[in-house]
Amino acid sequence: MDKRLLVLLLLGTFLMSGHERTNPKGLILHESIYYHEMNLRSDWPLKQMIYVPVEKADSADVNQMVQTIDKIPARVLRDAYNAGLRIHFFQGKLTQFPSTTHLENLTPRGYENTETTWDDVPGIGGGKVIYAKVGHSDKGEGHGSVNLELHEFAHSLDNYLFTSAWHHVTQYESWKSEASILFPNKRYFIDYQSEFFAESFAYFYHSEDRRMKLKEHAPKMYDYLTTIDKGEW
Repeated sequence: MDKRLLVLLLLGTFLMSGHERTNPKGLILHESIYYHEMNLRSDWPLKQMIYVPVEKADSADVNQMVQTIDKIPARVLRDAYNAGLRIHFFQGKLTQFPSTTHLENLTPRGYENTETTWDDVPGIGGGKVIYAKVGHSDKGEGHGSVNLELHEFAHSLDNYLFTSAWHHVTQYESWKSEASILFPNKRYFIDYQSEFFAESFAYFYHSEDRRMKLKEHAPKMYDYLTTIDKGEW
């Protein structure tokens, strides 16, 4: 084989492997085997916004997670996509990715006095890439939220979309007066405003039962999320 051709082939292999290491988002949804089984209300931008594992995952779990995000209004999803937010449904450890390796062996907020580290946690939000582990959506699957992907996505929406003074004041007033009523004895949601908002958001879009519980025990937050749901924010 010509030496120059060999060098080019080796260089190409090196560059491709480097790209895989620095682009851990997985497979974009519309290029995956799961996409063709879905009928999404917000087909765009979700087909471009969500990434799924390259390796084989449980299709029912992946489908459920995508359908859960699809409950969120189209305007919110479009604005989130345009703001650069991406959702990565993954398998394995959370700390395996370049953007999360710095969390390895560290203790997450809310897990003090336990042996749990970020390696064990099934998701993280707040940044432009939201991570949620496939098969761990429900409460008790390594977390205390009613729904993992909704909760983590809400953190990023809070940081990148819902940033006006009106949002902050409304959230703060609800948190101070309603957190202990909606989540009695749950210090994580009572002590941290961002956690109260993220879990309230998860309640609102999880199910009718949870939404009615939110309306009963946290009417200010319910009204605030209803405004967002109507696209009036």
